Amino acid sequence: REIRNLSYKPTVFLVSQRTSSIQHADQIIVLEDGRRTALGKHSELVNMPGVYQKFWRQQMELKD
Repeated sequence: REIRNLSYKPTVFLVSQRTSSIQHADQIIVLEDGRRTALGKHSELVNMPGVYQKFWRQQMELKD
């Protein structure tokens, strides 16, 4: 939240397994075994079959 409120836009690399921590990122890179398997915004990745969608669904179930 603090980064979004800055008057300038720094380049930030955030590493996380929690989709809620990265859902507002401009671009999300999904890595599996050190290889990029997907790239996009949260809204795109949750609608695309793959590991990001799987993690997001699992984490949403845990919240309920």
